[in-house]
Amino acid sequence: MVLLWMLIFIITITLKDLQGIQLSNLNSKLYTNRLSHKNDSLINNISIECNQSIDLQRVHCVNKIFNNIYTYNVTNITYYPEELLNNSADCSSSALFYKMALNKVNISNDVINTNNHVFNVANLEYGYCIIDQQLVKCTNTVTLER
Repeated sequence: MVLLWMLIFIITITLKDLQGIQLSNLNSKLYTNRLSHKNDSLINNISIECNQSIDLQRVHCVNKIFNNIYTYNVTNITYYPEELLNNSADCSSSALFYKMALNKVNISNDVINTNNHVFNVANLEYGYCIIDQQLVKCTNTVTLER
């Protein structure tokens, strides 16, 4: 558990060949700001479809949409979300999709980069979700009073 929290606080990403932009060791806030100019109709539609009031429901809604469009393939290209409709991709495209989609439905999230993998952690009101391509694992941090 301590290792997971350390990973959450040490947030960097290394994504290459993103539409000709070389990104390296950027924190997720800078990463989001750099990409905010990209108008992506898929992400805009997600904000309409995933407008539930409970944050956990929004995470699962975004994941369901992702699972319907995503095909895994190792590549050195990071695709924008809309480009996933016509391209298979790997974890860097997945992380970009979730970063943009979760931000659009008002869920704070971080991009976590390990030596050979990139994934997201969504920060919920009462816990967090680890989102790794097609998988979502959520933890509730609320302590129930007895």
